[in-house]
Amino acid sequence: MSKVDINIFALYLSESNLSEQDQKEILKEFKKEYKMAVDFVKNVTGEKDLLWYRPWLSDSIKLRSSMIHPLNLLQIIGYQNDDMALVRKTVAGISSGMMTTG
Repeated sequence: MSKVDINIFALYLSESNLSEQDQKEILKEFKKEYKMAVDFVKNVTGEKDLLWYRPWLSDSIKLRSSMIHPLNLLQIIGYQNDDMALVRKTVAGISSGMMTTG
């Protein structure tokens, strides 16, 4: 859950074929469900930080964001231009970046 970036989700959602109203409703519901999930984990563990058991991971996620977010933008451009080679490369890059942060 610590790897979730709601702003990136919103960006992908804004590029979907859904109506603006549907996008708003989906984003609102996603934020609500995400908050409930985070609250649940915190209540069950009694911890305030989702990554209490791996303190280095929080820093790692923050550091990789500046390298992953441009790939998110390139992926959206790839979809817009129907450039599946670019999309595949960005998927590989994003997943590699996420895997190496724990």
